[in-house]
Amino acid sequence: MDLKTLYCLNDARGNFTTKDGQDDDKIFGEKTLKVLLERMLSEAQVAEKPPRAMILGQNGLGKTKHLRYLEAKVKQDNLPFHVTRFKVGSYESKSKFNVLHNRMLTAFGLTLFTDKIRRQIRSDMNWFDAVRLPENVRHAFHQMATSSNPVQIDLAVQFLRGEVLKASLPGKLGVSLPSLEEGDDYASVLQVLADVVKLQDNKMLLFCMDELEYVQYVNNQDAYVNWRDGLRNLLDVKQAGFIFTIAAQSMDQIAKVMREPDIARRIATNNYHKLPAYKPSDTQQFFRELLACFVDQTKLAQLETAKNLTQIPGYSRATFPFTEDALEGYCRWIHKKDSEAKPSEFEFRLDETASAACLQGIQIIDTPFLKGRNEYRDEE
Repeated sequence: MDLKTLYCLNDARGNFTTKDGQDDDKIFGEKTLKVLLERMLSEAQVAEKPPRAMILGQNGLGKTKHLRYLEAKVKQDNLPFHVTRFKVGSYESKSKFNVLHNRMLTAFGLTLFTDKIRRQIRSDMNWFDAVRLPENVRHAFHQMATSSNPVQIDLAVQFLRGEVLKASLPGKLGVSLPSLEEGDDYASVLQVLADVVKLQDNKMLLFCMDELEYVQYVNNQDAYVNWRDGLRNLLDVKQAGFIFTIAAQSMDQIAKVMREPDIARRIATNNYHKLPAYKPSDTQQFFRELLACFVDQTKLAQLETAKNLTQIPGYSRATFPFTEDALEGYCRWIHKKDSEAKPSEFEFRLDETASAACLQGIQIIDTPFLKGRNEYRDEE
């Protein structure tokens, strides 16, 4: 016997764990951030102004999950956003802003970046001539769009994505510097990309940057100044939206550069949102919603008839395979400390408990079974 058979799971399920991709459109439990993100997308559409937000919360509360939900929501409802979601990655003390810039374009897709901009410039040179750009950036875009030499195109893309060109290469490309340097350089590249996405697809470019806490390791003074300049100019790109997540429980735990007045003002202090810690009621809601989604109700109805489950004390279709009291005590056990109740761990615990019951052939997980595993906490 396995979990799927014993606990009447849907055909696509083999356990109680959500799957990336398949379950991105589902948020179980606490809904504050879900509602906030949906409202943010709606307001951005009516105002034709891409969203800005900083999402704070301790590890495990679901920041990444909510970014996945946002991306799935946009695709499912065909909303006018081009979402680029990625983890910002790690940084060293002397890492410059070009590292993030490079990762943003890589996440968008370098081939897509090249193809879209080449097509736009080649089809409307008047539009390109009217765009305000630093001279080196303009020249690199022009080379990327008009050259028929793959090596020259690749060189231009390297420059525009923030890489440092080796000694003789700037001359071959026709630029005066080996790399982008100023915040305005990086911002101008993204402004062109955002404009092209709007022109070609009638969508707003939206970058969702996950795990921004790693920026705190940039502590070299020159690098810090470079990052501040880069972020300030990035946030001045009007046609692009930016949603950041960061592992922090309060504003003073956010990377210092993100608290600088000129950065915070551009995000707007009312767009800094903290994910609330889970309460026992949120945890119970999480489990009830997950079970309702994963358990095949037709299979369960047949099992109720075959085994007369409704006669078992505490049995409830809403909490199967737990009895009602067992699930409530299980959630209280998870909340030995509120800080320990993290949605990222709920599914692992549920699979572990259900597997132990399955190995013993237990189809209804009741209070005595949980107490025998020290996974039940009495009501205080």
